[in-house]
Amino acid sequence: RENNSKLNKPKSIGGPDTDADSKPKSNWVQTSIPSIKSLPSEKNVVKLVDTQVPSLINKQTNPTGAVSIVNYGDKTYCFSSGCASCQIPLTKGKVLEPNDETNGEARLQCDFCGATYNLR
Repeated sequence: RENNSKLNKPKSIGGPDTDADSKPKSNWVQTSIPSIKSLPSEKNVVKLVDTQVPSLINKQTNPTGAVSIVNYGDKTYCFSSGCASCQIPLTKGKVLEPNDETNGEARLQCDFCGATYNLR
């Protein structure tokens, strides 16, 4: 059986994994976010933050390379600006409290299609 490990490897947002010298690249990329203190601080509310990261920019659906930020508990979570199911921005998404069914994990629910995602 053939090993297709390249298919399962997460894609770096910084571009290809190697440059012309075949040195590994970092997954960190510069953004337009000046500091962690500039991120939204409201709890349990999804906010969009523009990053201007070229690999996140889509002229039709995400022209500023925005990401979603939500503060839950004592942690800040960052994820795609749009729902993976319906592509609608998650700005009105609802943070769902952990329960036995979710193994104690908080989830985010899209307000448009109802899809839910782990915050973690």
